[in-house]
Amino acid sequence: MAQSKLSTTDPHAIPLLSESHDDEEQQRYVSTQPLCPPHPPPRRPLLNSYSWIVAGVLLVLFIGLLAIPKPSVKGPGDVGDDYDEDAPTPDSKGMCRQMNMKELPDDKIQAALAEALHSEEYLRGSIERLSGAVQIPTESFDDMGPVGEDQRWNVFQRFHDYLEETYPKVYELPLLQMLMEDIRN
Repeated sequence: MAQSKLSTTDPHAIPLLSESHDDEEQQRYVSTQPLCPPHPPPRRPLLNSYSWIVAGVLLVLFIGLLAIPKPSVKGPGDVGDDYDEDAPTPDSKGMCRQMNMKELPDDKIQAALAEALHSEEYLRGSIERLSGAVQIPTESFDDMGPVGEDQRWNVFQRFHDYLEETYPKVYELPLLQMLMEDIRN
């Protein structure tokens, strides 16, 4: 009988089949003490429960600080892109002005020129000349040496020859002939 009292007070004790128990005692045992007593959920520390909120606030502050423009501190030799409101305003006195367009007299030359420029033959010829020009490689680089010393300038001779072949009358002009002689010498 000492064991039966021990088994009713200990919730984890398993009653033996060989022991005789009263029905009342078993029902009282079942009704008053649960087999597995409930455990309260573990409490999270305060830092963990608000960690997402703190991280979100810090992220918003960081993005906000990136959006604020930083003041530019100009030192000697710094080039600034700021607009200088104290700079003098330029006037048009010293500037080159556009001359009024001169109109050609209304004669046969103007009519023939307008007809030639709007013709299908002129358009087709312009397309062929431009197509021939853009097919010639004319790359230049920032680190090219002087003309005649750096071999990369030689590609421009082919383009020059194309222009001279395509527009021979331009190369017959006296001013251009003088310039070309100066370049060759």
